[in-house]
Amino acid sequence: MKIKEDIITYPRTLRERIYIYLKNAILKGELKANQRIQEKEIASLFGVSTTPVREAILKLAGEGFIRIDSHKEAFVKEISYKELEDIYEVIRFLDGLCMRMVVKTITEERIKEIEKLTEKMEKFCDTETIDEYCDLNSKIHIKIWESVDNKFLYKIILQVHDQFLRYNTQRLSVFNEPGALEESLKDHKLLVKILKERDKDKAEKFALRHWRARFLPPPF
Repeated sequence: MKIKEDIITYPRTLRERIYIYLKNAILKGELKANQRIQEKEIASLFGVSTTPVREAILKLAGEGFIRIDSHKEAFVKEISYKELEDIYEVIRFLDGLCMRMVVKTITEERIKEIEKLTEKMEKFCDTETIDEYCDLNSKIHIKIWESVDNKFLYKIILQVHDQFLRYNTQRLSVFNEPGALEESLKDHKLLVKILKERDKDKAEKFALRHWRARFLPPPF
């Protein structure tokens, strides 16, 4: 694996840089479920001892991305379908709370930014460009959550969202269903409208419906 330039140059501690590197590799599927994390290989890539690598691994283990076996070897954690269902349920209600709160704090400038991203999203509303569509989808939600005044809530929903992103392959398969992308885009256009209206009850109801089981991947 190669280290991206921004990870090398960004002024973070060694542990943070390695943590971000490993986390991104897991989220993007470069490190697969049950794959062993080679500590010495990662340490060599960064030109460091195994100590900061181990610290980063322990942090990721605490967040549920990595499991450590009885021999103290680290592996990418595989999550069951039941856990995925649990993630959907949690993010659904957290987003409902965020939406209820954010309509009172989000700026007009941020709403316009989300509207532009939604317009851009429409250009990728096709199965051939589904990766770009999903990336914009996530960016829109994150930009909304950034406007929540409760920063503890913001931190928690980002953590849950990271777990949700681990199921990228399954999410993409759902969007391949006939009409799924069009329905999702329609929802996002409605989202912009609701943000402009600043109706907290309508915003919360929208979020609860948006994360409905319709978009939960089938068991695999």
